[in-house]
Amino acid sequence: MEASDTAGRVPTRDADLTFARGLLEIERNDERRKREQTESMLRVLGQSVGGIVHDLGNPLTIVQGGADSLRYAINGNETDTELVKEFADMISSGAEMLNFLRLSLIEQTRVLDGTPTPVEARPVALRKIVEAGARFQKPYAKAGREIQIECDDTPIVADEMKMTTVFMNLIGNALKYSDGEVCVRQREYSLPGESGEKKVVDCVFRLRNEKQGHHARSGDAAVQGFRAA
Repeated sequence: MEASDTAGRVPTRDADLTFARGLLEIERNDERRKREQTESMLRVLGQSVGGIVHDLGNPLTIVQGGADSLRYAINGNETDTELVKEFADMISSGAEMLNFLRLSLIEQTRVLDGTPTPVEARPVALRKIVEAGARFQKPYAKAGREIQIECDDTPIVADEMKMTTVFMNLIGNALKYSDGEVCVRQREYSLPGESGEKKVVDCVFRLRNEKQGHHARSGDAAVQGFRAA
């Protein structure tokens, strides 16, 4: 009887060990999965924060430039109220963008919770967004070049501040990778949809490199990277 009892307990002990090892392996896999997920979210957070910190430089330059110009006008007893107002508007618009980017930094913590950042989509004129993106360019980046904006007041539904940031970066890249004029041109066309044709509006960035001239192939290659819908 004792031999029989011992023989009966051995398989049970082996089964218990196998079950325990299985539970331990499941627990380790869960921990590894959570660690990889956290590392992935931290990488996304780091990239987002780095991008926002980079964007801070443009409006900060506008605020500093507006303040210096306003100080110069005051010291020179400038009485042109329109000019003074222009400098004050530069400071206000730059401060507004800085505040938006500050809030964006706070919003990035949502990544750790797995929740998306809020988007305030509402009708806004396309030209207004493009003009704001052009206004936030650093003077040394423009190097005296004019940014041509061939857009009208066609309304689009977008988060105005987020789209302004997008165009601020697109125009900045266009200036960076060209040494000639930069033109932002609006295009409109229709696409077939379930309920009829759908009107589509997009923007094309056209760059000109004075050193390369107007070689069609190099021009097309330069434009393609800055095309946005």
